[in-house]
Amino acid sequence: MKNSGINKNQIKEESVKMLQSGLSKQETYDILKEKYSATKPIADVIKYIPNPEIESQYKIHNIILGSILLSLALIFFVSSYNIVVLAIHLSLIYITITKKIKFYIWISIYSAILIIMSIGIQIFYSVEYNILSVATIGLPLFSLLLSMKISRSLCPMPKETKEMYINNNGEKRLKIVYSFQD
Repeated sequence: MKNSGINKNQIKEESVKMLQSGLSKQETYDILKEKYSATKPIADVIKYIPNPEIESQYKIHNIILGSILLSLALIFFVSSYNIVVLAIHLSLIYITITKKIKFYIWISIYSAILIIMSIGIQIFYSVEYNILSVATIGLPLFSLLLSMKISRSLCPMPKETKEMYINNNGEKRLKIVYSFQD
């Protein structure tokens, strides 16, 4: 059944079912590629679905990441009483609780910004080193490294290769082929 209109939610539902039944990401991709005659939209959906076996191994990592973000939320909210800062941290905690791996990049970016800001404050304001100053650098550093580790381990990016083929009109064309690592 070839389908010209791609519904990403439907692809995600089918992909999750196939992966939970024991199929690899590559097998899932190949089946759905034949069904929908599309490559990129299917690869874009499948690449952010964690393999259930690997996901269970990283459950504690995700809990630690959420705890770090909660600690940072408390530190920054108590020191500034800024509701926007609290909202940002709560949205990042929501990402970890729901395991939205696609958005872990935002945790990494925010952590990097916090590290740069904290180091800048330490240097330019000559703040004494205490447990709070170490925490405002150490916790974001740990969350940066952990979020990158989790996202890369749970959802490695597929390898894209370009292959030449001849279409029905006899013209040479390039197509992108995706290969997933399982």
